[in-house]
Amino acid sequence: MLEKGFLFTKAPLFLDIATVYFFILPFLLFFSIRYAIRGNYKKHINSQIAIFIISMVMITFFEIGMRMEGGFFALMKQSTFEYTPLFIFLLVHIIIATITIFSWIYLIYTSYVSYKKGELIAHHVKLARYTVGGICITSTMGIMIYLAIFVF
Repeated sequence: MLEKGFLFTKAPLFLDIATVYFFILPFLLFFSIRYAIRGNYKKHINSQIAIFIISMVMITFFEIGMRMEGGFFALMKQSTFEYTPLFIFLLVHIIIATITIFSWIYLIYTSYVSYKKGELIAHHVKLARYTVGGICITSTMGIMIYLAIFVF
């Protein structure tokens, strides 16, 4: 078992770190979006790329830690929740997260290319809203899974 975390739960340290990061992530995105709203597109793009890279590192850190802990099934044994509903919730979380990551990659790539050409993408704002919504939903669902396994 890995080192115990700092959030006063039964969770290992890597899960506490990941949970805190994904709690903060939507706020980081909103600060980045403010750059675009104020017309500072270069800072917006750079901050989005940095946030994306940090997020991918955190997801990798989380996934490695999960494997070292024995995976969801091993951690689920600590929960008072029934297995099937929580597992279904996890699957929905994974589906939304996967779609959101691909959307975010597409958004960053197309936006960066168009920015370098001096253009703006017409559908950027609409897709960005869906992507940020997906990130917020995924972050919230991840925190709910953490709470279900380690708090309740």
